[in-house]
Amino acid sequence: MPTMIWGPRPEDARTRQIAFLARMFSGGERGCLVDPVLLRPALGYINLLEPVDGGQNFRFRLYGSCLAEVTDEDLTGRLLTDLRASAHVIDFAVACYRATAIRDVPLMTVRHPAGAKHVIYWERIVVPYRCMRSGEARLLVGNVPVEVAGSRTSQFVTLPGT
Repeated sequence: MPTMIWGPRPEDARTRQIAFLARMFSGGERGCLVDPVLLRPALGYINLLEPVDGGQNFRFRLYGSCLAEVTDEDLTGRLLTDLRASAHVIDFAVACYRATAIRDVPLMTVRHPAGAKHVIYWERIVVPYRCMRSGEARLLVGNVPVEVAGSRTSQFVTLPGT
């Protein structure tokens, strides 16, 4: 069962990337926040998404490079439903993204994937924002895979004691 926290605080996070993003957006300031210089501590683990068909799906405007290495696919420009994952994983992501966009409040989730070979859990923060220039609703998503010891890629995050 995934854990979900609305309005997460930095101390709710287990990974430094998600703690950084929670700290950055805990004050409610969520203008057009795609400045890579400001987001540097979490770069590679960030996706930028826009809703498609009223939030029935989401398009990746940017798919993090570390995530592309972990998943063996780059979804930049593609739809969330193009992700090679189970229907349960995609449905959960769509529901989280849609709910975050509607509530206009950041959401943190921790999901333990069933049967995963390399990942203990995925920690994610979803931050809704409106681009100041266009006014369009968007989502900034930090998504960090936490590894099982001896994993195949350097892009996993290993926590002490795992």
